[in-house]
Amino acid sequence: MFFRCHGSSSMTSILPHRLGRLAVLIYESAALHLVQDYGHDERLLQFNDQLLDFCLKGIFLDPKHGNFLKLAADGSIIRGCHGTKRMTDDELTAIYGKDRKHPRFAEVKDTYEYSDTCFFYDGYYEIAAGALGARLVDFLDEKSGRNQPYKFWGEILKSFRKIFAHEDFKADSTGRFLKLLFANPEDYAERCSDSLVNWLRLLKQSGKKLFVITYSSIETAYLMLDYILGADTWRELFDVVSTSAKKPGFFNPEKAKESKCYIYVDGRKKSFNDKWVDHGIYSEGHCVKLLEYLTLSTEKKDPKVIYFGDSIRADIVGPKRFLPWTCGLISDEVGCEGFRGNQDESRKKSVNSKLWGSFFYDTTNANDVNDDNTCGIQKHEWNTFWGHGIKKYSDFCIPSLQYLVDNPKSSFEQYPPHDWPSASF
Repeated sequence: MFFRCHGSSSMTSILPHRLGRLAVLIYESAALHLVQDYGHDERLLQFNDQLLDFCLKGIFLDPKHGNFLKLAADGSIIRGCHGTKRMTDDELTAIYGKDRKHPRFAEVKDTYEYSDTCFFYDGYYEIAAGALGARLVDFLDEKSGRNQPYKFWGEILKSFRKIFAHEDFKADSTGRFLKLLFANPEDYAERCSDSLVNWLRLLKQSGKKLFVITYSSIETAYLMLDYILGADTWRELFDVVSTSAKKPGFFNPEKAKESKCYIYVDGRKKSFNDKWVDHGIYSEGHCVKLLEYLTLSTEKKDPKVIYFGDSIRADIVGPKRFLPWTCGLISDEVGCEGFRGNQDESRKKSVNSKLWGSFFYDTTNANDVNDDNTCGIQKHEWNTFWGHGIKKYSDFCIPSLQYLVDNPKSSFEQYPPHDWPSASF
């Protein structure tokens, strides 16, 4: 495998986060705002194992009905919950018809993008919002019964924006999420192993260009990179770090003209319109600038790029729609479902879901509460919306970069799921 440029989407692609603790921290921080700012039931502050099991990536939201839905590749609803309560086949059919199709599926089926009327929780920083919404549905039904409008979705969105905003963190005494994250990063992330650091160094020494494109703000990116790699090490290794990147729009050439780029000088944010340079750290910006940098620094018109990311929507479908990159998905789900003996129990508990079943496959209309089909991804066809998306867009799917280091191969066709002969991929 020969690539001149290696990119990673975020700190979660470079190393594993402690997902259970992170989910609890995000949930409780946002819940605190919802209770204090909007007067919601104080029971919302209580997080338990049932809510953790509810948190599966890729669940769709039907805000009108207060329903949460798991979709097949064709948009049919495989499983559903009203609030946190499992829906029966009859309940699903009564709302969505005999074919049980998501009414807005056409808006997302090709782009894997949010629309104004179709939303899903596709990242570990978002799934706690689904759990909060589900609990609020429960509380409102308990108070007033079903079949009334659920109008709190905007309040959840505002609460999430608030907990991630550095301006509020500096000025607001309730900025719990960032305060705890900055005070105790070791509780929510793991350091890179020596073998992974050495692998990155070997890439660097062989002339490869290494870059990071992350949603995280520049302050959070500094914190996490300092912790997982060391302050000097990551500055030595990465040629470019792009923070606050608005993916997947970051990759869309039509967004280039409207994008703005910033740098920080003495802690102050300043507009930056020049060419990106070695060891540059930028905020926002656009992939056009990154491609210009890679072309000039490698002296190749179209340098071959391999890019790793943990979001199918933002890191796989996004670049694949616009760029000839090789894109590999970093998936905790494939690690916990496909390598069950190699994952610790706490991680499996944070990633797998007995309520929703496998992230990758399911049986259409399977709605048995006791049906826990999270052990067959090496032999079943990946027929969920997200499993299908991985098959269609991702070049390979691995549990972590560490797996790549520990299992060197001569081609990506030798990595999961290609090396699982029984899997339909």
